Amino acid sequence: MDAKGFDVISAHFSGMGKQVIFSTAVSLTRTAQQLEKDIQRDIPDTFDRPKPETTKGTYMKRATPANLEAVVGIKDRVATYLAPNIGSSGRRPRVYKNSEKMLRAAGFLPSGKYTVPGAEARLDAYGNMSRGQIVQILSYFRTFGNTSLNSKRKNATDKTRANLAKRNSDYFVVPVASRELGLFPGIWQRNGKSDIKPVLMFVSQPQYRAIYNFYGDNARRAQKIFDQEFKFALANALATAR
Repeated sequence: MDAKGFDVISAHFSGMGKQVIFSTAVSLTRTAQQLEKDIQRDIPDTFDRPKPETTKGTYMKRATPANLEAVVGIKDRVATYLAPNIGSSGRRPRVYKNSEKMLRAAGFLPSGKYTVPGAEARLDAYGNMSRGQIVQILSYFRTFGNTSLNSKRKNATDKTRANLAKRNSDYFVVPVASRELGLFPGIWQRNGKSDIKPVLMFVSQPQYRAIYNFYGDNARRAQKIFDQEFKFALANALATAR
């Protein structure tokens, strides 16, 4: 938000230049402060169970008499993963989640693929895959490999097999190029011989629609708030001017 054309505007306020400049700076700053509060209310109303760092992921810069510009926005890190839902649909792809990065580094998630939780995925309070379960899965594969392709599980000690059974953690991977047992590519969990449930499915890049008109909504808000704040600030400046 800025005060473009201020020289032309101030010419209409003969003798009140300092008061007008000060009032404009105050009004721009107050507008930005109110917008920041509005945005922090918008985020939990718009997105599903955002983390506190997302809701509070905004910033604000004050205007000054020397620089009649105030800024309010979303911090880069938060803006990166909210971007697919802001502005034009499909404008930017979703960034990879930490769990996806871990699975890719371990060689299980192919390049260009993403994950969606299955029935046996443990989710945290924000709807994300539990990091503990991801670590458990990777630990399992480091010990036994892909159980659908080798027999390390069968050769494990009785104690190890008992611990794994107790944790209900017999996992195996169905590669993207495979349709083993008619299952969708991803990570599955086997309990016994016939009880097989999905944990994480490997999918193509998800498509998102724009659900938050960040720029349009806040531009309209800014104009309305500034008009009110400027009237109040100028009246107060003139009343207290010496």
